Amino acid sequence: MFFPIDVPYYHEEDTIIHVAGQLKELIPFLEQNTGRKMDLDKLRQACEYSNQTSEYLWEWLDWRKQVPLTQTSKLVGFTLFMQILFTGCKEGVEVAKGFLREAKERTERGEKFFEERVRCVWYQDAVWTDLQMYDWFERELGLTVPVDVFGYFANQGLIDTSNMDTMLYGLARKLVDCHPMARQFRGDVDFYIGDAMRMLEDFQADCFIFAGHIGCKHAWGGIGLFKEACRRADIPLLVFEFDMFDDRVTSYDDVYFEVERFVNEIVWPHKKRKAA
Repeated sequence: MFFPIDVPYYHEEDTIIHVAGQLKELIPFLEQNTGRKMDLDKLRQACEYSNQTSEYLWEWLDWRKQVPLTQTSKLVGFTLFMQILFTGCKEGVEVAKGFLREAKERTERGEKFFEERVRCVWYQDAVWTDLQMYDWFERELGLTVPVDVFGYFANQGLIDTSNMDTMLYGLARKLVDCHPMARQFRGDVDFYIGDAMRMLEDFQADCFIFAGHIGCKHAWGGIGLFKEACRRADIPLLVFEFDMFDDRVTSYDDVYFEVERFVNEIVWPHKKRKAA
């Protein structure tokens, strides 16, 4: 059995109410097909775990805004998986707390794995098949990624656990306005660009890298407008196509080459000119 959730195109209050209504309809569907009744106390506990995880992640992302970055770049993409897989359980709380603790302690002690030269918002898909690539970026190029589109978890407030309706509303708001991709790719490209520019400023980045997964038609459809926004803001942008799970589309060597050329020949000279 399958229960689809319809998420409207627009970013407005009616969208959240509409999704919350569908979550309410989901309850009898699950009860009928599983033979188990909804446990309101367990839902409340899951929402409380979700709130704790969210608070730790938001504070963790704040520490990743510090210059220089002292925690490895490759961690940030896991924010999305944390929210999808572990957000309603105590294990998710502990992992998020661990991310925060490490970032805070390393920053306060001034520890670092690498010498940061350039900060980048990786505003598209991570290279999931080879996360060690980010170690190479840091070690060889001095390129750090404090945030990417999967790692940006927007702060739209916590879930109100007062009653069933407030919890469903909070879950719906989290689904449509907080989670990566559902937030940026559901509406017009202005929302996508707006979040990008916000990340650029908040995380004090020097450039964007658009590593476009070959199947992300929604992102590629707006790439021309994104390029124009970067040109007007005088922000270097690297665009290339690849498959985040299959290196036959664009080999790792080609990705290395593109990023190395971009950092050394475009971003670093651009940064020095701005500083001068």
